[in-house]
Amino acid sequence: MTSTLNQKNDILEQIFTQLKQHFSDKEQKTLQLFINSVYRDVSVTDLAQITQEDLNGLTVSLWREVLVRKGDSAKIKVFNPDVEKDEWQSAHTVISVVFVIFPLLLIR
Repeated sequence: MTSTLNQKNDILEQIFTQLKQHFSDKEQKTLQLFINSVYRDVSVTDLAQITQEDLNGLTVSLWREVLVRKGDSAKIKVFNPDVEKDEWQSAHTVISVVFVIFPLLLIR
C-alpha cells in the first residue's frame, strides 16, 4: 500500500514539477492543491497508463476549464483529445465534468 501511495505521489509530483514553471509563484500553491484534488481518487494503475506529457496536458486543460467556468452549473465536455487542440491526447473519448465543488474526469 505504501509503495503504491509513493508511486502515486511521485507521479503527481512530476506533474507539478513540470508545470510549475508556467505558473506564477502565487498560483503554484493552488496548482499543487488542484493536482492533488483532481487525481485524488484516480488509481496509480490508471495514472501509469497515461504518458507524462498527456498527464501534464490533461491537467492544464482541466485547469483552464475551471478558470472559464461561469455560474453554478456544471460544465460538461465530451471530446476526443487532440494534441494540437487540447495539448494532450487519448485513444479514448473523454467526458469532463467541472462542478463548483470539484472537477471530475471519466475516460472510457
